[in-house]
Amino acid sequence: MKAQRNVQRASVSLFSGAGIGDLGVEYGCNIPVEFFAEFVGERGDLIRENFRGRKVIPGDLETTYKTVIKEWNTKYRNKNPMLITLSPPCQGMSTNGAGKIASQVRQGKRPVYDKRNKLLLHGLEVVKKLMPEYVLIENVPGMKNTVIMWKKKQPRQLLRLIEEVLPKGYKFISFVVDFADFEVPHHRKRLITMGKWMNEDYDTKLDLQESPPDWIRKHYKTPVSIKHTITDLC
Repeated sequence: MKAQRNVQRASVSLFSGAGIGDLGVEYGCNIPVEFFAEFVGERGDLIRENFRGRKVIPGDLETTYKTVIKEWNTKYRNKNPMLITLSPPCQGMSTNGAGKIASQVRQGKRPVYDKRNKLLLHGLEVVKKLMPEYVLIENVPGMKNTVIMWKKKQPRQLLRLIEEVLPKGYKFISFVVDFADFEVPHHRKRLITMGKWMNEDYDTKLDLQESPPDWIRKHYKTPVSIKHTITDLC
């Protein structure tokens, strides 16, 4: 008989920034964001203002990810979060292919790896230990093609490591959306990668799609201009 999961309606935010996106989780999805992990101190201060009484874990996730796991288990022992969100730094993301990356490393023109790109893997360690019902990874479209140097210095596609790092149980889908398709008066394309817990026998897989699935596209709105958005303001 399969083990019964005990899901807590709460979220963990990794690479939280100032917590602006988490306001959508808290108030748009009605999922309380209980724990935040953020490197920049001033951003953490803003999170504390907007989310009174919640826990902000400061510092580099490379060293604090174990603290995130410990804090969750202390408060919600034996429960799985409903959601974990990850928005790792995008500055190191590259659209170069694996062959070019390896060539540049051999020529000494590129470091063996960009430390910032590997931060996602520390975030996935939190996912691995807490096993949430849903996972949401948000980043620039270039993340889809970003390659890092993996074990034995082999170039690997970053997102594909989800299938290796996480245990069985998850179904992932990844696609690019433009905020302008949702009545935001601004073209801003982001790569959205979502994971859903299936069951412990399900081989964790990632489906990289060229365009958003139909169940996303059906929510598209007619684009609006900045003029249309702000004309009625003073």
